[in-house]
Amino acid sequence: MNDKYRLPDGLIDWSHPDVPEELYEARAVPAETLGICNAGCSEYAVVPQECWDAFPASSRLMLALHFAYRTWKPDTPDGWYRLSSGLYTRARLTNRETRRRTVNYLQRAGLIDVRRSGTSTTLVRLVRPGPKKVTNRNT
Repeated sequence: MNDKYRLPDGLIDWSHPDVPEELYEARAVPAETLGICNAGCSEYAVVPQECWDAFPASSRLMLALHFAYRTWKPDTPDGWYRLSSGLYTRARLTNRETRRRTVNYLQRAGLIDVRRSGTSTTLVRLVRPGPKKVTNRNT
């Protein structure tokens, strides 16, 4: 492959008018190449932040919350974290409406608990997965 289409950091310069067709072909990329690894017994994987743009807003916020849980102590004694602008920026949620809809979606899905107050930052905590409820649909 010709290196005239590569930037100094090794990425392809897609703005070049003569990029060959072979560079446009989609290839399967193994998860190990992206640095995605199984996080053990939890449902979530540890994903490098460079890959977060490939995920929807709700997944990016969950990844940011998992990052916060692994990195920082809770903001309150009972385990709540503030949804600060830094955490939203890390999740690449810059639009206020998108942030609101994402938090509401995760709350309705039962993945997070939310404490809202009119004057301070929203507090969240991850919901621990509990046992599955078995319902009898025949009765």
